[in-house]
Formats: sequence, structure tokens, C-alpha cells
Amino acid sequence: MLEQNELLSRLAGISGLKWYIAMETDEFLSRPIADIDAVDVSKLFEIRAWCDDYEIKAVRGALEDGFLWRDTRDIDVSEGFGAVMARKTAQYLDVDDKKGPEARGGYVQVSATGGGEYGLPSDAIKKVEIENYYKADDSGFYNPFDFRIVRFL
Repeated sequence: MLEQNELLSRLAGISGLKWYIAMETDEFLSRPIADIDAVDVSKLFEIRAWCDDYEIKAVRGALEDGFLWRDTRDIDVSEGFGAVMARKTAQYLDVDDKKGPEARGGYVQVSATGGGEYGLPSDAIKKVEIENYYKADDSGFYNPFDFRIVRFL
């Protein structure tokens, strides 16, 4: 369990991370890792920080709880029955092209068609690549148990 005061300093100390998304009680942030200080840990439920090779996730169920920490480098993806399978997919992002992007320091803020805003590295980004993780149950059926953000496309 990771305490609030440790979270941002631990993320900032991991080399290679490029981008993060954070779900707070009143805001959704999507920004470059250099802007990690914009996160208000007292309102944070989940944060995902990533690069092309791995993702770090910290999540908690209630604001008074500590954070559970997951590093995808610790997931053993191997061949064979019962092992963890990983499959990558590309998902379209919800970007309202009728509302122009707003340039910010190191990223652009775009609007979603359903309302709300989020940051992207460029206004040319239209998709995100996701890696889904599956594990076989006792019957041999593979079920998803986690995912990571790989990169923007």
C-alpha cells in the first residue's frame, strides 16, 4: 500500500514514463509526465503513467485509503495454457473536430463529443493503443483482468 505523500514522488522518479491520465473526484487529467504536479493527490482515485514499454498504475477505492500499485513489467506474459496472454488493440478517441484544440505547454487540450476535455500530445492523434491482459480460468476460458495504455496513434 502506497501512501498519498509517496505517490507523485515515486512516479516522478521512474525514468522513461512519458504521459499520464489521472481520475480525480472532480477532474480527468491527461498530460505529459513533466506536468505531474497538476495532480491533486487528495482527490485522486486512479492514475496511470506510461511509455511504449510499460505502465504504472496506482488506484484506491476511497480517498482515505492508501494506493495499490501495479507495474506491468511485473506481469509475466508467457506462452502456454494457463499463462497470461496479452493482445494489443487500437481504439478511436472521442475528439470533437468542430471544436479546435487549445495549445498548452507540451500538449493540446481537445474536447470530446460527449462533453469534457482531455490532453493529447498532438491534435493529429486519433487513436490510442491498448494492451489487454487475459488469464485462463479453471475451465480454460481466457478472461480479461487488466489492461495498459501503450501509446497514442
